[in-house]
Order: sequence, then structure tokens, then C-alpha cells
Amino acid sequence: MNDSKITLLLGAGASIPFLCRDDARLTTDYLTKALLDKNNWDAIVQEHNQYKKDPNVIDKLDAQDCSFVVLRIEQYLRQNSRFQSVNFEYIIHLLDKISDYLSANGPYEYSNIDEILINFFGESDSMLQEYAFRNSDKGGWRYAPFLAREVICRAILNLWDSKRAQKGINSTVSFISNLLARFRSVNIYSLNYDPLVYEAIKNNRTITTGFDQNKGFLPEFFYGSQSVVAFVHGHVGFIPLGKKMRLSDDYTGAQAERMRGVFNNSVNSTRYFDIGAKGLHYNTYLVTGLDKIDSFAENPFASYLHRFGKDIIESNCIIMVGLSLGDHHLNAFMTNATLISDKKLLFVTKTDVATIKNYFQVPSPNGNIIFRLWTLFRDSITVTPRQGSDPFQEHLESLYDSLSSKGYGKLTNHILLYIKGTEEFYKEDIKSLL
Repeated sequence: MNDSKITLLLGAGASIPFLCRDDARLTTDYLTKALLDKNNWDAIVQEHNQYKKDPNVIDKLDAQDCSFVVLRIEQYLRQNSRFQSVNFEYIIHLLDKISDYLSANGPYEYSNIDEILINFFGESDSMLQEYAFRNSDKGGWRYAPFLAREVICRAILNLWDSKRAQKGINSTVSFISNLLARFRSVNIYSLNYDPLVYEAIKNNRTITTGFDQNKGFLPEFFYGSQSVVAFVHGHVGFIPLGKKMRLSDDYTGAQAERMRGVFNNSVNSTRYFDIGAKGLHYNTYLVTGLDKIDSFAENPFASYLHRFGKDIIESNCIIMVGLSLGDHHLNAFMTNATLISDKKLLFVTKTDVATIKNYFQVPSPNGNIIFRLWTLFRDSITVTPRQGSDPFQEHLESLYDSLSSKGYGKLTNHILLYIKGTEEFYKEDIKSLL
């Protein structure tokens, strides 16, 4: 052990290899299909309704109406060439805004400052209302964003089984234990909602989440710990209790508790929406959509963001595992860290040399992770020209040779690109690799 500090940022690729069943894997595409599936809305709305005092009268929300609206959102996005992709975060982003509009108390009262989507489904508001109010009440639509997040949670839990996921838990336990043995401070920031990382560290006293079983999240405990795990975008085990957050490892029970809490008017109820700078927002326990920033105004997310900035500045090394680099509110922290201080970055993905070569031959921003990585950190590359040579091309040839022979190579002066995927990376000796 030495005085060095390391920070990890875990994206979807850190969980996908371990959370799968038959032909289903915990990918963005899997979660998007789950959100568009009417059967999932039927199940979640039925559970939602059972906790109402009068499910037949008060704020009725119909699963068919919800399903129809999210399908129309998806259809609209796919027809619009301005968007690079269509996934559950795009759909939920627009569903949040539509629900704000539909649940408002009049045509000129808006819950969100953007005031968009009035003509989203056609040439008039009446067309939108025709789709939305076939079987739903106006007040019922305020619950739709909350239930959309519960559809995502349910889809994740459908893939989660502790026995089946034991291989992934064991690999993650071993990986984190090795880091804790080699670095003074290990700080893990997970962008994933699933239970994998928490299951791997919940019995480890060396690294903490900042949660106390009885008191919920304690900022002073989180800040004061040498090594931490943070769930930056929420977790399937999060339960909002008024202005506090609790973390449960009974994930199905946590969902039931959130659903019950929606209709509990006490301070311990689930906050199915909150009020931020733009008006209503729904990112309380599961942070999704394209407007995430309001969630960072309150704990635990405020503590996460504050410590993240501090950790990456102080870290000797930043490891990014399975990231899409689509979270712009975090990307800036990492690029600034490389400009402020000299540090090593290790980017872990699953790809091949041919794909890497194709990028440099035919640059394309759409869905190309190497393009995003290069765009973010290209200022850190320097090459020394030699007489009669193309230094940049020589650099690329050296990178291709290293990737082919070792599975990793220097993309820039500061960035080591590792292309063998998460499972192989978790077996590596990080010190030797760096």
C-alpha cells in the first residue's frame, strides 16, 4: 500500500457482462424495450393502483394511455434526424415534460419552464389530449414519470438474481479488494442503477457508501471516509423519505415501499417528483432523462458531485470502465482534471483493433466511443516529429501494434486504451498495467 489515490467511474459496460439471462442483457436497448412494452406498464400501473385509497376515482392513470404516449414519443424521435439515437433516457426526458403539461390546471399553466411539446403529437392540443385522456384523469399524469422509472427498476430486477450474478459479484469483490490493497484511497462512482457494486462492497468495512442502516445517508460520514462508493444516478435500492434517502438491499421490497409512499402525505413519503430550478422534476431516487442537474441540489447526489470533483483532482489515476461518455455533467470534471494536474487515465471498453482503425480512417461522431474519447482528451496528445516522417501516423501504428499484441495501448500521452472488456480487466494487476 502507498500514498496514491485512484478514482473509478463505472458505466453500463461494467455491469453488462454479469447481468444477463438467456438472450437478455442489461443494455440500454434492453431498458428501452422494457419502457416501450405495454405489459410492463400494465404490471406497474396495477401495483400503483392498489395503494390508492380510491383507485376507481382519484387521479386515474391508464396503462394503455401511458404505453401509447411513450410509443408515440419513440416514433417521433426516430423520425427526427437531429437525434443520434433513441433510448429510454430520451423517452423519459420527453415523458416528464409531457406529463407536466398534461397534469397542469389549465392550457396556459405549465409545470416546466421549457413549455415545450404543446404541438408534439400533431397540430393541436386536442390531439395530444385525445391520446392521453382516453382512460386517464388529468391528475393521474403527474404519476407517469415516477412509474416510468419504476418500469426501469422492474426491468433491472427481472435480470437480477444473486445466485446467478454470483460470478459477477465475486469478480467485482476481487477487483475492488485488489485496489484497496494497492492504493491508499479507492473511490468508485457508479453510473449504474443495478445492485452489482453494492452487493460486492456491502460487507467491506474499508470502503463505504455513506449510508447508515438506521439514519440513511450521512454527508459527514461520506466526506470523512478514506474510500467511498457513490451511486451517482441513483439505485434500485434507494428509498426517498422526505428529504432523506435510505439504501436497502431488499430491492423488490424497496420498490414496494416507494410505491406505497407515493400516497403517504407524511414527511416519510416517497417524493415522486421534486421542485427544481425549471419547475417539477422527477429525478429523486433514479436519475435519468437528459436534465439530471436538479437532482444534484440535494443529498446524496450533492455530496457525490462535490466529492467527485475533489477525488479526480487528487487522484493519481482515473479509470473509466464501460462508459459511453454521454454524461456531459461528468465529462467536464474529467477533462479539467487532466489540464489541472498530471495524471493517468485508463479507458476500458470491449472492441477490436479493426474498429479502432476504422474510426481513424472514417471519423464519425455517431455512436463512436473512440471519437468521443478522442474529442474529450485530444489536447493531451503530443508527438515529436522526425525528419521525413508523419508523427501522428507513427503514433497510430504503434497504438494498433500494442492493441493487437497486448489488448491495450497509449491513445494519448495520458490515456491508456484497454479493449479486452470488463471481465478481463478485472483480472489485471492495475499497478503493472499502468
